Amino acid sequence: MQELENHLTPKGLHRLGLRVEQLKSFWSAAVDPLVTRESLGELDLSRIVNDVRLRHDLQFDHEIAFRPNMIGSRGLQKKQEGKQYWEAMTIELDLYLQNQREDCLNSPLSRPSDLYVLQWKPPLLHKGRQRLPRMLVAVREIVKTLVPGAHWFAVDERFDIDLRMQELENGICDLTGLLEWLGRLLLESCSPLRDPLVTEMMSVTKQGITSKDAQLVVAGLQTLFGLLETMRLDVANHQIRHLRFYLLEDSTEFERSHLSRLTNDRSIEGARYWFKERNPEREGGFAGLTQGVVDLVAKSTSDFPATFVSDFDRLRSLQQDFKLCIYTAACDSAFREALRREGWSGAPPSGPYKQLFQRIYAIASDPDVGFDTVRHLQDIALEITREAYKLCNRQALPQQASVVETQQILQDALDSSSRSCREITYILRNELERLVELEAKVIHGMTPRQMLDHFYPGPLATKRADGHVENFGLDRIAKRVAHLSVLHWRVWAPILYQTEINTAAKWQGPQQESPCQPGATESALVEDAPRLPRPPAQFGHENHRLGIGGIKLRRNTQ
Repeated sequence: MQELENHLTPKGLHRLGLRVEQLKSFWSAAVDPLVTRESLGELDLSRIVNDVRLRHDLQFDHEIAFRPNMIGSRGLQKKQEGKQYWEAMTIELDLYLQNQREDCLNSPLSRPSDLYVLQWKPPLLHKGRQRLPRMLVAVREIVKTLVPGAHWFAVDERFDIDLRMQELENGICDLTGLLEWLGRLLLESCSPLRDPLVTEMMSVTKQGITSKDAQLVVAGLQTLFGLLETMRLDVANHQIRHLRFYLLEDSTEFERSHLSRLTNDRSIEGARYWFKERNPEREGGFAGLTQGVVDLVAKSTSDFPATFVSDFDRLRSLQQDFKLCIYTAACDSAFREALRREGWSGAPPSGPYKQLFQRIYAIASDPDVGFDTVRHLQDIALEITREAYKLCNRQALPQQASVVETQQILQDALDSSSRSCREITYILRNELERLVELEAKVIHGMTPRQMLDHFYPGPLATKRADGHVENFGLDRIAKRVAHLSVLHWRVWAPILYQTEINTAAKWQGPQQESPCQPGATESALVEDAPRLPRPPAQFGHENHRLGIGGIKLRRNTQ
């Protein structure tokens, strides 16, 4: 290759129609495409059924689904790697396309520039054989996972890699025919929603091959790999939907059997100590666990016990929602104080009160951080004071002193070191624990499927009218904490928190069937309690994505 590099001068690159940047990708890019049979292995049915994290997440989301992982730093890295790979593939395909039109040393149409290209084509094609054959293998293996077994022989015959590479190097490969045959096969197997992608792939690649334009051919191949990945995701998501009932009902026993072997791990032992240290007087009881989980949510710690590894994202989301409750309570206190200064007595009217908080959420919303309480503090103080003036029939503009006083109340309530913030946090934390205990008594006899339907009825359920923001959204947090705690207790209590479990005696509530029993019979669905107004979706219900290899699992962080 050294001899080749010495001759690939800028002048030589220009004759080949290449850029220096593309040449760097040619030498350094990965030899395999980003989408391969192995990278999509997480979508195999056997992997789905035995994925502990997926089985756990299914208990919290009706609409869980796989989709490509193209966000965050990992997503940017994949895009860069893909860009380099397809630049390298453009060079290789361009050389083969040149071979198609220039394999004519004895032809009177040969020109000096053609002869220059042909001199150095053999070593370049030899280097290209490390990348192009692998791409064809990847296409063949992925296609075989998408079509019935009756088509496998035809796929292997059409994608005979050694034969196709010989044809390409000798300028006689019918790439157009190969890709059109593949397009017809995919049209028979894919969803009708994917037909436009198949048609686009066939059209672009045919146009590129006909015009000897390697960039067009690569664009068509990129569409092909995107289509294959999408089809594979469609199959996996279809399997999840149809296996959901089985995966939910067996989830507790499945998780317990897979996690029981970790009980001697040092990090898991740390979780046992966490449980004992926080609940010495109620060691082994479910009430002690809920108290510990409420502390994790209220104290905003990032040091979670290892047994909650599948719930780290849910706990972080709950912490954010609890912070929002603190801020809502601070706004409530500032609003009532502003009304008192203007001579108002009693509670504020429900309608204006609710509308005020909707405006506060709109003012403080931020696309990057969700809820920015610092940047918009003055604006919110002004809005609170303006609403207080309006209710008290004050026609004048809010006075600067009143706005500053309201702003100071908000600022003190948001300062974690202030007495005001500690008092609000203490009150809300105790109320949250009380609500969690009530919710736990309601759901402790339910199966995982019944709990999911109870807490998250799904998109077809009738939505209830929002009421008054009297407990700042704590009821929604309590439902989620109770759901998480009951499921956690059923898995970990028998194998870690208790040596000999007798849940009926430990449970602080009705003497019903133990929540640790995996075979609990289905009971009547307990209807959800009325929902209080909730902030916009970005405040605590963001769409979280769980990384699984090159694929991500989309779910709501409940």
